[in-house]
Amino acid sequence: MGDRCTGHCCRRFYFDGVGPEQIEAWKTDVRDTATDEEKFIADMVILVEHEEGEGGRFWWRCRHVLENGDCGVYETRPDACRKYPNGRPCDYQETCTWTAA
Repeated sequence: MGDRCTGHCCRRFYFDGVGPEQIEAWKTDVRDTATDEEKFIADMVILVEHEEGEGGRFWWRCRHVLENGDCGVYETRPDACRKYPNGRPCDYQETCTWTAA
């Protein structure tokens, strides 16, 4: 472990209950109800995988993670990124290089 994040969690993550339809709704925001954070997130995610079956998670990748694992929008990244893993166990504890994980 060290003090340098290498972006494992930015390359593959999920949001509970958020699928492509919700992301598209945040992007288009026809009703003007999406928060600035939701709009930012909608623009930054790329769908990687959908687990089969009822309740299957949608896995995303951030378009702003650089090849070396740095964040290309670090200073303006959304709270979801700042607060990860949001009180739950980190999905990447075995491979994460950041001590705080």
